[in-house]
Amino acid sequence: MRETLALQPQQIIVDQTPVQVHMDWILQQLDRQPRLAFAALFTPPYQRSRLVGLFLAILELIRAGRIAAEQDEVFEELWISAAPGTKSAEDAACPPSGN
Repeated sequence: MRETLALQPQQIIVDQTPVQVHMDWILQQLDRQPRLAFAALFTPPYQRSRLVGLFLAILELIRAGRIAAEQDEVFEELWISAAPGTKSAEDAACPPSGN
């Protein structure tokens, strides 16, 4: 039966969303709630390309020092928070005025 299911045609959904869009969305979520469970960032629709985009956005934000990931114990929940001293999503999107 499993082999039969594997032979069924599969629909491929392409998500052309830039990683920057996912990064901005994650920062907006952290503006609303300072600490989020890693799994809470992966909301429906659960399309493979979207999940990969969100994961890459998290990695890019960590690499840039904009967010931090922490885990209290092995196999426990992974938590995401804004890195200390980083700008909010709105501050990052709007450059300071020259007044």
